[in-house]
Amino acid sequence: MRCLEVLLCRITVLFPKVLVVSLYSYALYVETVDIVFLKDGILWSVGGAISLILYAYGLYTYFQVVRIGCGSPLDFPELCTGLEEDSSFQNEPPQFISERSIQVKSAGTLRYCKKCHCWKPDRSHHCSSCNRCQLKMDHHCPWFAQCVGYRNYKFFIQFLICTVLYSLVNLVISGIDIYDFFKSEKYKEVTILLNVILLGVLALTMFFAVGVFMGFTLYFLFHNMTTIEHYDMVRYRNNLNLINDAYYSLSQQPNSDTMGNAFDLGWKQNWREVMGANWLEWIKPSENQYKRMDYYDNRGLYFDVDNEVLTKLQRNTALQQQLLDQLRQVQSRQ
Repeated sequence: MRCLEVLLCRITVLFPKVLVVSLYSYALYVETVDIVFLKDGILWSVGGAISLILYAYGLYTYFQVVRIGCGSPLDFPELCTGLEEDSSFQNEPPQFISERSIQVKSAGTLRYCKKCHCWKPDRSHHCSSCNRCQLKMDHHCPWFAQCVGYRNYKFFIQFLICTVLYSLVNLVISGIDIYDFFKSEKYKEVTILLNVILLGVLALTMFFAVGVFMGFTLYFLFHNMTTIEHYDMVRYRNNLNLINDAYYSLSQQPNSDTMGNAFDLGWKQNWREVMGANWLEWIKPSENQYKRMDYYDNRGLYFDVDNEVLTKLQRNTALQQQLLDQLRQVQSRQ
């Protein structure tokens, strides 16, 4: 029974990779062998060359998504406590988490994963499919059998854009070939290749399907919002000075619905944060190189916060701290 589970797991992981490579390769084969190689003219050669470049680029970014992964809090030993329960004041998170995190659980405590036994930085979540916490987790994608998140999100965007362009090129080339076939009345002499028809249908389907998904993904990117954050409200800390503000049980906890998305820095900065600072980094299929002030900067452990939202949180902190001080004074007199 155990062997069967392992086999099914491996098939689940391997199948999407084989499928993506097969679809990419089939499209390139039909376009080059059944269309471009049979045509004369520089434009056909250019089209074939563009397809070959997109083919290599697309598959490379695909396997970069798989190979690199999101990154995990488990990669940082200082976040792993071995505790099975939530944190307490005796077991505080590392300083860079307590000082820079703004997200909390519904109870008001900093987030801790009981399954991974580690502190969860802002925007990280536990994936039941991967069985581990992922940094800035966007979603678990069955087409990669991998989570998409902090470290591989750039490659995911590049793959989507490349796939749409690859589908468009194949659609144009197959469409022109089919149009030319009927315009020149070749159907009176020969039968059109079934592969060319299939390529056109496949390219059209992938262009619209992946294109729509890419549109939603770019929308989230420009708003610095993950898929999880789009569907689930993000809870912010009531008091930025305290590790545990669970005692604010009667106050309304600030959240993304009432204060807005704290991580939205404007569409230009949101784009640069993921794709890089210049156009060369945007198209280069490699991880961005950041200037780090310390070891934990730009590793998906904390993020820059919108100034307007941060000001609201700081005002809320001042108010809550004032109320807390007054409460302590009353308690000390009793």
